[in-house]
Amino acid sequence: MARGFQGTMLRALGANEHVITVEAAVDVVPGFRRVRFSSTDLFDDFEPGPTDYLRLWFPDPVDENLQVQRGYTIIDADIDAGTFAIDFVIHEP
Repeated sequence: MARGFQGTMLRALGANEHVITVEAAVDVVPGFRRVRFSSTDLFDDFEPGPTDYLRLWFPDPVDENLQVQRGYTIIDADIDAGTFAIDFVIHEP
């Protein structure tokens, strides 16, 4: 899938790609979901702090050949376990 200009710029700025796996998801309150992820190598590149974030790529809802990215703040990181969480607001269509 193509990542367009954003993908090119992130790569030029030295962004690395990592595979992350969903381990759990819980609805904290209606419309607010916390998803817990794991990664075998994400924390090899950095030690997360309170302002660190990830850019996640998703299939474009209009063009299945494209991907779009969004930035999310990392919370509750456990470097030794290779896990972290991201909070998502669930928007109504």
